[in-house]
Amino acid sequence: MMQAHAIPQTAYKTPQPGAKPMLQRKVKLGSANDPLEHEADRAAAEVVSGASVSKLSRSVSLAQRKCSACEDEERHAIRRKCAHCEAEDAMLRRKGGSAARQSSVDNAATAVRSGGTPLTPQQRSYFEPRFGHDFSEVRLHRGEAAERAADGIGAKAYTLGSSIAFGRGESGNALLAHELAHVVQQSGRTIRRQPAGLVPVDTSGGGSTAFLNTVSGAPTLQPDGTFTGSVRRQEIAPATATQAQMTISDETVNVIYDPKNCVVRLPFRINFVAAPSSGTAGICSSGGAGPAPLVSPARLAEIANEVVETAQDGLNGWFKLRVSGCKNPCAGRDIPIRVEVSQTPTNPDVTINVVNRGGRADAGTICAPDFNPGTTVHEGGHQRLGVGDEYRETNAAYRARTPAWARDERVRTDFTRMGSQYTYGRLAAFHERHFQFAQVFVQAALGASCKVDLARARGLPVEARFTLGVGGFSGNLGQGYTLEAGVDAALPFDTNRRFNLEAGLHALYLRAPEKNRDALLFGARLGLSAQTHPSSWGAKVGVFAGVGGIVWPDKEAYGEVGARIGIFDDMRKGRRVGLELDAALGKAFSDDADKLHFARIGLNFVYSR
Repeated sequence: MMQAHAIPQTAYKTPQPGAKPMLQRKVKLGSANDPLEHEADRAAAEVVSGASVSKLSRSVSLAQRKCSACEDEERHAIRRKCAHCEAEDAMLRRKGGSAARQSSVDNAATAVRSGGTPLTPQQRSYFEPRFGHDFSEVRLHRGEAAERAADGIGAKAYTLGSSIAFGRGESGNALLAHELAHVVQQSGRTIRRQPAGLVPVDTSGGGSTAFLNTVSGAPTLQPDGTFTGSVRRQEIAPATATQAQMTISDETVNVIYDPKNCVVRLPFRINFVAAPSSGTAGICSSGGAGPAPLVSPARLAEIANEVVETAQDGLNGWFKLRVSGCKNPCAGRDIPIRVEVSQTPTNPDVTINVVNRGGRADAGTICAPDFNPGTTVHEGGHQRLGVGDEYRETNAAYRARTPAWARDERVRTDFTRMGSQYTYGRLAAFHERHFQFAQVFVQAALGASCKVDLARARGLPVEARFTLGVGGFSGNLGQGYTLEAGVDAALPFDTNRRFNLEAGLHALYLRAPEKNRDALLFGARLGLSAQTHPSSWGAKVGVFAGVGGIVWPDKEAYGEVGARIGIFDDMRKGRRVGLELDAALGKAFSDDADKLHFARIGLNFVYSR
């Protein structure tokens, strides 16, 4: 039985499909910047947030405002919202000029001339009260003809009168709300189209690949009020003099946006299975040939629990979203991106084989004797975030077997978690490119009238630096040697850790043997430093200032300023060593010339992690 729908008295009724228009005129593709497109974006954002739509424009048809003598020449416009309309139009012109372009437009009109399915009772009960409009005559067109027509005009979906056509794989309430706004606005034979996808590109971190995030499963409103869908994540290596352009990573990530609780959820279910081998050459291949004895159930459960716990801790808390510029329950609030890892043997997202043999692991295999929790977070980046490796593959056999692994353009040097887990240790971090898909998905759910920003939820890991040094000085104590010890925390200003703010505590001992005089100083130091190639061998320069107290012989305050230059070696497991040459001037805070003052120079050994 058809469900009854209460329609406000101010509601407008959509013209019946197939009704003969006053004039049979050609259809024309209109401006990508049509104000009605922006208005439809705004309306869709209001509807998917649960609000009612504010006033929509209802344009007067061209037939009503043009003289009858002009009717045969008049062409209605296809209203469009398209991020790449100019490129699409240029392509059509190259294929055959205005005739080819008009042919694609005419095909789009023909595809929705008859047939189609009405909105479901559930859809009508949701959309009609919010739009204040009777959508009983709306027809939805799917299938090969509609998909081909949408592709011909570069659209995710388009609207003509009371007919809405969807491109291949396109669906969801956000997109439907946008097109229904066009139904309300519709003015005769006007086609409006939704863009084919939001595709941000990011080449951060020093690599030269492009990251493409495309909404492949449009946000769909569920009965519990959440939006579900998916984002296709691709990493593309550019063409070079010797290699063709190549997609080196292609994954799809399922996303849930919960506007009631203002959270993005990334559920991920894992099944752990004891296996005699990995089934992949070179994976878990140490310790003998042939099948390995299975790990015990207790060891399997132990590894499974540690993987889930480590993945939860390592993948969460890095980034959040912020919505602004529109009416939305989550506007102005932090929207956390929450990875929810669980283990289940039923319908898992991935099954991980646990092999009782050492060696190199991969995203689907754990080598039990060499199990490393750090690997769990790295592999979780593949499995849950849909991103590829960002380190240089040095194994010649692997490079030959998998050409994508041989593309060094993928290498990133910003202490990425998707680099080698044996290089950066606790300093490794996730970056914007790793979580940008969540921003893309929520932007698609809310529409272009809302602005969705991706922001870091916590700071980058702080590097600890330990210093031991020896040097010489000259001052009121005479001339002699210095001994220094200190610990500093380096707070990076950028993801590559090239520039740092350093703060710490230092102790300095001055000894002048000829006069048998000495002094012990203890104080706080603040400095700025810059490094070349922070993730590998490089150089460093910096300046610093310190204040503190003279412990011996006189208890009073002092200060010093200085500069340093040094070199450091490659990062290994988050640790490295270096040598620094520093020079400083220091003085007690006193006008008495007999009080401590000195100039010093020293060579320091630095260990950092």
